[in-house]
Amino acid sequence: MIRAGGIFLRNGWRKAAVPVLALAVALAGAECAWPDPGHEITVADLTAQITKMPEVPELYFQRAWNYREMGKPAEARADFEKTLALNPGFLPASRELAREEAAEGRIEDGIGRLRKAMNSAPPAQAFHIPGCDSVLADLLLRGGKNEEALAAAQDGLKRSPDLLLDLCLLRAEAQRRLGKHDERIRDLSQAMGKIRSFVLREKWYDAMLDAGRGDEILPEIEEELGNTRYQAAWLIRRARIRLHDGNRPGAETDLRAALSEMESRLRPENPDLSLICEKGIAHTLLGDRTAGQKALDLARGKGASQWMTLPLESLLSSEEKLPEKRK
Repeated sequence: MIRAGGIFLRNGWRKAAVPVLALAVALAGAECAWPDPGHEITVADLTAQITKMPEVPELYFQRAWNYREMGKPAEARADFEKTLALNPGFLPASRELAREEAAEGRIEDGIGRLRKAMNSAPPAQAFHIPGCDSVLADLLLRGGKNEEALAAAQDGLKRSPDLLLDLCLLRAEAQRRLGKHDERIRDLSQAMGKIRSFVLREKWYDAMLDAGRGDEILPEIEEELGNTRYQAAWLIRRARIRLHDGNRPGAETDLRAALSEMESRLRPENPDLSLICEKGIAHTLLGDRTAGQKALDLARGKGASQWMTLPLESLLSSEEKLPEKRK
């Protein structure tokens, strides 16, 4: 259990509650108290507190989070804006409004809002700057401003005392788009030495494949294929190496074996979203971009994260696929 600024917070949050760390930071100094230390904070609770203390911006910020998780964007936006009306320098609120604008298709507005807020942020908000750099890099990537996105991600990593996983991934994606393969491989390798993350290692494998250096990781892939029960992801990686080497029959064999395995593992009632994305990659490499796009749409519709869908998105925007069979 965590107590932040007079509010008792516990780790067992349900979906419609704010993450504990975000609240511990955002609500520091708010003089509120719930009747039960184990109480889950609801919109009704927050509204009652706001009635008593209408000038506390953190309460509106917390309620906005709850509204967003409840699927009420209009109410969330109103509370984020009220937070800023009470405290114009409150960076988390500007950050979340920038996200809202991007979600509405107004990416440039979101970028402009966030940059302005970061440039004018008071010293007390310095803790939030790296997180804002992460959101800014994401918005810049969505807007196709890859050089600026790379700079934003690098700025965030310089400002943060610890490497932040999202910033490492955003930097790697900007480097991929800019064709900076050597820098991408180097930076991911260095990050893996500081952050234990399977996601980072997967991105490093992808970087090696994108750089045409698959032969260097082939022994690791073969070892995994010999020791791992679920082989689909490794079969796809080996297929990409074989594709790069011009071995169409070998690549096709691996891709079809991967698809067969994934079909046996997928459960229609509760599908593994990572498997859906990997299926899309296999279909796309086999030349069926329609099936690849269908998989991407399905994964997005079911709430797959950006980092889960990114490899498939990148592949669909490239020309990588099996060469046509010779007649």
